[in-house]
Amino acid sequence: MESAMAKLYASEIAVRCAEDGVQIHGGYG
Repeated sequence: MESAMAKLYASEIAVRCAEDGVQIHGGYG
């Protein structure tokens, strides 16, 4: 159960970082 929560947390952080990167670069990479 803890490993599943850790994976979910990590994936959410990864997605958030990716979205922030796209916003910072205006979607051009």
